[in-house]
Amino acid sequence: MVYFDPYWEFRIDRLTKLTGYYEGIQGSIYFDRFELNNPNAQQEGKLAVLTFNYVSYAGESQCRWNCTEVYKLINGQWQIVQTHWSKPQPS
Repeated sequence: MVYFDPYWEFRIDRLTKLTGYYEGIQGSIYFDRFELNNPNAQQEGKLAVLTFNYVSYAGESQCRWNCTEVYKLINGQWQIVQTHWSKPQPS
């Protein structure tokens, strides 16, 4: 598992480190609802790429993200092997 986040200077390698990161921020992020917009999935053999625009809403505020996730078919199950989150750049 490889994870890129704009709030980190470097990528996070390994699921155990990512799990630790998520556990550290658990309960500190709140939103009323979210949307996954413009999803696009592409598959080639045992690899698949999913891209989407993510929008979360908390009261009157909203937060927008772009996301790319790479999945690999491992022992008959699709597992995320790479995820990348970025903030959209204004036009």
